[in-house]
Amino acid sequence: MEADFPFWLRALHLFNFVLLGILIRSGWEILASLPRLWWRNDSKPGTEWLRFTRRKLPKEEGVYTSLME
Repeated sequence: MEADFPFWLRALHLFNFVLLGILIRSGWEILASLPRLWWRNDSKPGTEWLRFTRRKLPKEEGVYTSLME
């Protein structure tokens, strides 16, 4: 009785592992470019529900965009 997996199954698992790595890396790049997560589009600075940076936002009035950082 052979307890080993077939080669095609191992290859597909390796391929899925690589694709998951690419998916995680792309999500990391998105969070690196937009490091604050907001509930609404018209949220004010300081009201984010999750922040991935220590940088402080400018205290300017008006609509905030991620390009202001």
